[in-house]
Amino acid sequence: MISYKVFMTSRWLFFLFVILASCSQPKQFSITITGEGDLNNTQVSLKTQDLKITYDSSIVKNNAFTLQANKISAGFYYLAFKNKAPIDSTQTKWSQLVEIYIEEGKEYVFYVKDKDAVLYNNYTIKSNSHEQNKLNEYKQLSKIYYDSLKQEHTRLTLARNSILYEEPFYGLYTDSILDVETMMNEVPAITVRQFISDNNNTVMIPHLINQENKFFNNYSYYEEVLDRLNDDYKSKPETKKAYRNLKKASKLHLGFVLPDIAGKDPSGNSYNYDFSNKKVVLIDFWASWCTPCRIVNPELKQLHEKYKDKGFDIISVSMDQNISKWKNAINEDGLTWTNICEGVRPSKSVNYVRFNTRYIPLNYLVDNESRIIGRNIAPDSIERIMQGYKLN
Repeated sequence: MISYKVFMTSRWLFFLFVILASCSQPKQFSITITGEGDLNNTQVSLKTQDLKITYDSSIVKNNAFTLQANKISAGFYYLAFKNKAPIDSTQTKWSQLVEIYIEEGKEYVFYVKDKDAVLYNNYTIKSNSHEQNKLNEYKQLSKIYYDSLKQEHTRLTLARNSILYEEPFYGLYTDSILDVETMMNEVPAITVRQFISDNNNTVMIPHLINQENKFFNNYSYYEEVLDRLNDDYKSKPETKKAYRNLKKASKLHLGFVLPDIAGKDPSGNSYNYDFSNKKVVLIDFWASWCTPCRIVNPELKQLHEKYKDKGFDIISVSMDQNISKWKNAINEDGLTWTNICEGVRPSKSVNYVRFNTRYIPLNYLVDNESRIIGRNIAPDSIERIMQGYKLN
């Protein structure tokens, strides 16, 4: 027989396990989101950010919609808009994602004028949620920066076109336009830094850090920012994720040894590569379904053919899950260098974790000691690097 003491101890351990398990689960609650705007016959859905789960879906009627979720946790989600009807003669259908932060016991009302306004992000989400209002603040800040640059771009373009190729002014205007276009591409990074410097203790801070594609050289700064959050915000899933991303970024800093690449070649052999007899090696992350990746492959082929006997090489690391499609893409694009693939989904991918491949195309440039000397290097930059080696 089991003694009373053993029975009570086992019972207590069981209840402790249940309590701990329940504590580890995010709290769930009900939420209602309403919307107004000239969007009749448009489908609106409430989805997770990976778009895998749909909590509710509705068709806009009488310029209004309502979405409800009975079991949802606090966090970032998407309002997904989709319509098969064209907006203009050049578009047969349209869709748009609108980010929203959901908290328990808060109200959410989406206001927009029409379909065009949705596509151009000219909407308003009114809420008594502190975090949603911080999200609104960030979106507005980004819009102000971008709109001001867009106006300057238009002004310079009109001025350049009015002088009918008269030099040197035409060239000067063109250079200024290119500068503005570069600044427009930097708006997300500029906005993130500005928002972070102006705010404290909001879940938007770790969320923006997680979305930042260029935090590798700023990971120490972002780590300090996270350390300044109070304990409530440090315990949030977004903050824990941000710390993990920064830890990975610290290992991918310039001058660090490249982490081991996981996967096998098309013949099924495990990855094995000797960097010591090369000058520069490009580690290129791509996939058969990634159009921008496939577009750059011809340029990489030219570089490889031109400099492969001068110390340049490429290792293409595919993020494909389908091995057959990966092999077909290698043959179609004529990739004659080392090709590696795991053939698993991102959640199971070692390379996804080690190299923080949240987006592709992505590349790292390494030296003959496999130390990182560059990140996201354009083909023309590699050309200049190899020419420099050639001259030495």
